[in-house]
Amino acid sequence: MKPRLAPTSPKYAGLPETSTTVNKIWNQPGTLTQPPRWPWGRLGLLIVSTTIIGCALVIAATLWFMHRAPASRLARWWVPLATTIVQSAPEAVMINGNLPKAVSKSASTILGLAADQGATGIYSNEIWQGYAWPLSSNGWSLGWRSTWTVETPQVLIPILSAPVSLTKTVTDPATSFIFFKVKDLNQAPVTLSKISELSNPHSVWVVGRAIDQPIIIPRQLLPGSGPAWTASDTLENYWRLDQPVNLKPGAGVLDDRGRLVGLLDQDQRVWPVESIDAMLKSVIQQGSLERPALGVRYLNFTQAIKADQTVSTGLLIGAAGDQLAVELKSAAEVAGLKKGDLITKLNGQTILTDLYVTLQSFRPGDRLTMTYVRDQVTKDVEVVLKARRP
Repeated sequence: MKPRLAPTSPKYAGLPETSTTVNKIWNQPGTLTQPPRWPWGRLGLLIVSTTIIGCALVIAATLWFMHRAPASRLARWWVPLATTIVQSAPEAVMINGNLPKAVSKSASTILGLAADQGATGIYSNEIWQGYAWPLSSNGWSLGWRSTWTVETPQVLIPILSAPVSLTKTVTDPATSFIFFKVKDLNQAPVTLSKISELSNPHSVWVVGRAIDQPIIIPRQLLPGSGPAWTASDTLENYWRLDQPVNLKPGAGVLDDRGRLVGLLDQDQRVWPVESIDAMLKSVIQQGSLERPALGVRYLNFTQAIKADQTVSTGLLIGAAGDQLAVELKSAAEVAGLKKGDLITKLNGQTILTDLYVTLQSFRPGDRLTMTYVRDQVTKDVEVVLKARRP
């Protein structure tokens, strides 16, 4: 049989497009139809994509469950060991008062510090040493130093009944606060507040905890003591509650917005936490702490004067008993400050608050211009702050 040739072949050159020969060759129906095929490539791509998305959803759901699941669901998977911080339950026991939601939410973050229970995992309110408050998402927490005894400088701390290591502790040279880092602690950090920022300057909530839930008690916050000679480098100004509470050291004092105002010590004194706000960055990022030191004792005239007296506003350098008004070799002595000087300004700003708190916004090595009055003459002097370490 003679083979068919394409219409462009030279044999057909010059033929009209309606040539009968061409139509017979190329206009036969169905000669170019492809047979049906299964889309295996697309089906395989669909299966792979569905598998990847499903695995991602399972991983996300597992992480969410581990983060949000209460202690009771996870406790059966681990064995408790050693000294323990126990995560609080979401429920709260409130004693006498209407509980704001923000206070209840913050109270759920409090941690109970228990004594060594070995592998028994049996806890009770009686064996607890105190409480702690989470400060960061990477495990740093705040506690009261008396809860950490010399006999247990290094301990294992189970969280949610899981053995978790205490990796680092940092003591505060100016206060009785202690910072400690706990491995794998995943708690929402508490927000700090200043006493001067309280919406109602005297209404607070004292938060401790029982084994299964926080305990929240409404109280009034009162000044701890009258005017006194105060150290510039040590937290000595505390507050008191109008009525005592039966809670261990480290119990928190919260405002109506759920912010942590202070910690309760073993003598029912409330120590404000505002002084650690400027130190947190150093503790969390570097795991160390040093405070600026001036080296004077003083009396705040804004607190000491009577209503019918007219005196200068400022901080009078002085001391009582055998205390030193100006510490030897301190930044203040190097700058020439003496007993009887009245400090009025710091870097041009009038000092109206506690000098200890004011200094916390500076760092060791900073140069400050201090204005003071001596023998009714106003003078300026440059002071280079020194470092105070644990």
